[in-house]
Formats: sequence, C-alpha cells, structure tokens
Amino acid sequence: MKMPLQFKTLTKSLSVCIISIALVACDTKISTFLKDNWEEDPVVCDEDVTDVDFKQIAYLSDLDEDIIDEIDFSMLTHIIYEKIAVSSDGTLTISDDLEDELNYLIDAVVDSGEGTLILFSIGNDSDSAFVSIANSSTALDTLNEQIEDLFDDYAIDGIDIYWQFPSEDDEDDFETLIESVEDTVHDEDMLLSFAVDSGDDLDHVSDDAVDYADFIHILTVEEASNDEDDNIEDAEESVTYWTDERCVVKNKLVIAIPSQGISTGGLTKSFADIFDHNYTDVCLDKTSSRTYYYYNGIPTVTDKTEYAESDAGGVVLMSLENDIFDSAYIDDYSLLSTINSQVQGTPNTICD
Repeated sequence: MKMPLQFKTLTKSLSVCIISIALVACDTKISTFLKDNWEEDPVVCDEDVTDVDFKQIAYLSDLDEDIIDEIDFSMLTHIIYEKIAVSSDGTLTISDDLEDELNYLIDAVVDSGEGTLILFSIGNDSDSAFVSIANSSTALDTLNEQIEDLFDDYAIDGIDIYWQFPSEDDEDDFETLIESVEDTVHDEDMLLSFAVDSGDDLDHVSDDAVDYADFIHILTVEEASNDEDDNIEDAEESVTYWTDERCVVKNKLVIAIPSQGISTGGLTKSFADIFDHNYTDVCLDKTSSRTYYYYNGIPTVTDKTEYAESDAGGVVLMSLENDIFDSAYIDDYSLLSTINSQVQGTPNTICD
C-alpha cells in the first residue's frame, strides 16, 4: 500500500526534529510530548505518623573485658557485636574464645539492668559469601538454621546483616537474602537490621528489603577532606533521600557517627588516640598537625544527634571500642557521653 504524502511528510519532520532537537526548537506539541516522556513523576510519600522510639546504638568490634567493664549501658538502647564470620555454604564460625567473649558481653549487659538490647552482626569484609548464599536454597536454609541456633545458645535480641554494600548487580541477591533471614528472625520475635549507603546513585537496596528491616543504619561517616559543615550536610541529604525519595519512616532510620578519623592516604586513628595526641582536636573535625585525619568532633556529634532527634529515629556509634574510656575524661570527652548528653537535654559544652 502506498503511504500517503502527508504521513511521509510528518514522519520526515519528526525525524528531523528529533535529530536536531539539541540545536533547533521543534514544533511546540512535539517538544511537549518528548519532555513529558523524559521526566519521571515526582515521588509523593504518605504522611509519616509513625511514633519515634529514639535509638542509641553502638557497634562493638573488640570484646576485651577491660572495654566491656567500662561501658555505661544506660547510654545505649542497643549494642551490636560486629561481626560473626559466615561461609558461602551458610555456616557461621564462632570459636571457643569468641563464645566466651560473647557471653561476657551478654552477662555485662544483663548485670547492668539497663535493658540494653543485644544484636549479633553476621558478615565478612568481603560480601562474596552472601552472594553465594543468596543463590543457593541449601545455603539459605543452613544460614537460617545457624541463626536459630544463635537465638537458642545466646540471650540476644536480634541479627544485623553486615553486607556493605550490595552493588547494582547484587540488588536482587540482597533482597533474597534479607527476605529469607527476615522470616526466621521475625518468627522468633527478634530484631533485624542492616546498613545502607548514604543514598542516591550509591544505593542498591530495594524497597522490599528495607521493609523487612526493623531499622537501617545510614552510613554517613567520615570522609577525608570533610569539614564540619560537610558532615552535617551529608547526614541531612542522606536522611532526606531515604524519607522523601524512598518514603522510609523516620523511626526506621539510624544515622551513623564514626568514632575514628581517616586520612587522605587511607590511614585510620581512633577517637581516643586523637584525644591522646592533642585533646583540643576533639573539638574539631580535623587534626591540627602532622598527618591530617578527618572525623566527627564533639560539636559535630552533638549537632548530628540533635538533627537525628528531629528527623530520624536514632544514632549509631561505629565502633564503640574507638571511643574514650579513661575514667578521668570519659564524662566530658567521650562520643557516647556526648550523644547521651544531647538526648538527655544537657548538651556537651566542653568545646564552647
């Protein structure tokens, strides 16, 4: 069938217009059509009416008895041991020594009478084991059986999944793993958490995966060359992403606070060591001499906690063993004390 001349002309005009759209303005109707199809509809979230139960959380990597004995558990709603190694077949590794240390931590929490909840974090420095587990129903079954054994063997209150962070290719695997673990954890009336990146193009966690968690840790932590304004702005932008673009309720969002500094060369230094080297540096976000380390100083930690009180559901200190535990200075200079002082309405003024 012969194509009508008018149709040929219109087709040709459209083609020319599309090819030259960056240089020449096309017909208004065509431009409007193209624009409408390029733009995404804005995200509109339901009003957040969820009550906020403010969480004061800390990860703990070092189970040294001297550190555990100095922890004031009245300042913590949750403590998370980081981390129990997992193999690609779903089995967990807990040595006899680690078992003793975990029980020492649990006993210390119970003896404190403060009701601090205990979670065990499962994961490795590499996430390859989790990818393998997510792609094997047998390994998933084994992992869930191992988690049930943890609940039977230890007086704990939940599980944290240490997968930092799923790549774009891992998004489906992450959701599969979290969905499977959630069934086991919530069937036991336990808690489930995991960490997420700051958001936007860095985030590869599905909405369903987020829904499965009781709370998620937003890792807006120290970066080399950050200053105080950058640190606060990073936290605000990250929370805004998760609340306004992902529609996650505030109560589920926990803002991470680092307890160590990082240099431009990738070196790390604990907050306690920064204090020992020059105690006035704890009032800054960068060491004042030699190799520069960037971190969250006391004023920034106070401001982050205050922001979290109004716009999130808690803060998480990462990791507690890097904090100051010297009894002569802990009340005025430790990050945990600084967080708690802000929450109690008596902000730390040591840097004023």
